[in-house]
Amino acid sequence: MPGLTLLELLVVLWLLSMVLTLVAPKLRTFIPTRPEDFVSRMERLLKETRLKALTEGRSFLLMIDPQKRMIYLTDKELNILPDTQFKIPEQVEIKGEGLLRIDDRRAIMFLSDGFCSGGEIEIISPGNRVIFRIARFQAYVVRIKE
Repeated sequence: MPGLTLLELLVVLWLLSMVLTLVAPKLRTFIPTRPEDFVSRMERLLKETRLKALTEGRSFLLMIDPQKRMIYLTDKELNILPDTQFKIPEQVEIKGEGLLRIDDRRAIMFLSDGFCSGGEIEIISPGNRVIFRIARFQAYVVRIKE
């Protein structure tokens, strides 16, 4: 009688799960997000980047690229770190004040000693405006919702 055995079915399911495990994190970059999700993710990335610099003893740059509408982390040599990129939703506008300028991009540098370049990031979406103030000396992130 033609058909699949239980073992063949389990092998196919296992292979499919392995492929999805490898591909799913990469797909997050291309899935449009809601502005509220974007703000939460941005706040988490700011705080995690400071912690990453302290624990790894290395400096990192959080880059905002308005032309490509992307946010990502780089090392000091501007190499993009894997799995740190995400898109800025179309309905979101980002403004920065006091940020580093690297070509057409804006950046905040988080140093290994807990300091950072500081600045202010304003995220504007329909009906919502959030400002993140990043203290220069302690790299402390404050979220101000207006």
